[in-house]
Amino acid sequence: MEDVDYFLSVISHAKFVEIERAAHMIAGDRNDVFAEEAIKFLKSL
Repeated sequence: MEDVDYFLSVISHAKFVEIERAAHMIAGDRNDVFAEEAIKFLKSL
C-alpha cells in the first residue's frame, strides 16, 4: 500500500479502488466491477 499512497499523493485526481477477487488483469478478471468504477470516475471529472 506504500506505493498506492505515494501515487495518490502525487496525482491529485487519482482514486484507488480495491477490487476483490481480481488478480493482475482487473479488467479481465472483474470486468463488471472495473467498468462500473471507471464510469463513476469519469463522471466525477
